[in-house]
Amino acid sequence: MLDLTLDAVRDLAEDVAGNEGRDETPFGTYVFTPSDPGVALALHVERSVFEESFGSTADDMREEFAPYAAASLFFCVVDHCRRLPVGAVRIIVPNPVGLKSLDDIEVVWGQSVHEVLARNALALDETRTWDIATLAVAPGYRNRVVSQALHQAIGVGTMNCGIDWYASVLDIRALRLLQAQLSRVFRLYEGVEPAMYAGSESVPVWSDLVEYRERLRSAEPALYETIFGGRNLEAVVSLFDGEQVAAVARDLVRAERAGAERAGTEPQAMSGRAA
Repeated sequence: MLDLTLDAVRDLAEDVAGNEGRDETPFGTYVFTPSDPGVALALHVERSVFEESFGSTADDMREEFAPYAAASLFFCVVDHCRRLPVGAVRIIVPNPVGLKSLDDIEVVWGQSVHEVLARNALALDETRTWDIATLAVAPGYRNRVVSQALHQAIGVGTMNCGIDWYASVLDIRALRLLQAQLSRVFRLYEGVEPAMYAGSESVPVWSDLVEYRERLRSAEPALYETIFGGRNLEAVVSLFDGEQVAAVARDLVRAERAGAERAGTEPQAMSGRAA
């Protein structure tokens, strides 16, 4: 996919918001698959932020995510007033190739994923896991509603797609911020220390969403309703329909499985970066 000029990005953002009829709020959160024209908006944010923060070029990003590109689901926040994408998340959905954040435990940290999961007594089901592969917020929008909208998009998505686990590799600074914003959503793997990863000191993390949801529902109900209930941001952010993201994610998983069957690839089973 070619990189777009700023004028082309603005035109596309206007088209996406207008086509869905959700441009009356200041911001809108949208969901895209790799084949959607609107995915260029999410990629624009991802590439620009990762180049600014970590020095990763567009070519670097394409190469790094090439094995997982077809299994990537994107959430993107658009500033309707400025007609610009200002936040994006790349989710790698369950697929026969694997989840990048788990694969990189072996590639970068040199540890067997099975041994790491066993050491931490984690019965992680990869078929019910979302890999939060990238999370990017444009300068000028950080620590504000855009971050909340992205967290909400992921959370509402998990509720509609039957997802019980997160896996990710996060920059240490971003991890501290997310833990404060989201009431310690992530946990570290015992025996896996921070290391240089894609230009920054980072560490693999995981989240048991069954436990996390129950904890939030009991101790912080307002945060639970925002993240998983899709509420509390309605005046500022228009959110996609939950059934829409479920259908999109199902189609993406089915396409990946069909491609794997044609290629003779067996799905993987397991027992156990952001800016």
